[in-house]
Amino acid sequence: MDYSILSRSYDLRGIYGVDIDEDFFFRLGYAFTQVIGKSKIALWYDARLSSPILKNAFTRGANFAWATIVDIWMCSSDMLSFATCHYDDIEAWVVITASHNPKEYNGMKSLAHSGEPYNLKKYGPAMVEIMQTLNQNTDAFREYFDPNIDNIYGKAVNTRKEVRDVTEDWTSHILSFIGKEIDFSKYRIVADGGNGVAGVFMNNLAEKAGFTLIPLYLEPDGNFPNHHPNPILAKNREEARSIILSWDADLGFCFDG
Repeated sequence: MDYSILSRSYDLRGIYGVDIDEDFFFRLGYAFTQVIGKSKIALWYDARLSSPILKNAFTRGANFAWATIVDIWMCSSDMLSFATCHYDDIEAWVVITASHNPKEYNGMKSLAHSGEPYNLKKYGPAMVEIMQTLNQNTDAFREYFDPNIDNIYGKAVNTRKEVRDVTEDWTSHILSFIGKEIDFSKYRIVADGGNGVAGVFMNNLAEKAGFTLIPLYLEPDGNFPNHHPNPILAKNREEARSIILSWDADLGFCFDG
């Protein structure tokens, strides 16, 4: 596999099973941890079918480099940006995502605690070099993925993992921008998640704010069965537009995947 794809842009995008796979993301987790030199990394992922697989591989690689992973589960990129600066105990943040690319794609974006992205054009070459040094024997390499093994080729593996839900903190942060005198109970808001990750937070936001949520495709499904979660394309906004008009809604959102 061509690891140089890692340093071609500011973040990583590739076709799962062609450009990137479990092996690639194990090596990436190991190399990322080594290059940025952080010991506590938060990790989350989007709704794509390959995302949990790649998340687990990245976790194991980071563990092999002795980092502790904080598992945030499934979240959106704006939640990543918020949490990066909100939690002082976490040093770096990684999300497994391909944004609005077609469903066969996946990738990674990452941020430092300051909120500054880890630009892979800058850090990628050093990561590629480290990825290439790991054992190339596929059969032997499989033991890297066994979570019950805490010693690989004589090197101890950090198996510590934390779990954290940032939804409540993020929702409170969003509501902090809004005057308490506003009565949201009279508002009707359409939200089209395109079966991406918007459903993770929109229901909670509606409950806390008090507005009536008119949901469209908020259930995460990496097959994206209704339309692709790319609101840049007008055709992917048509249904939400129609629902806004027919329900006389006050506002509508179409979310990127």
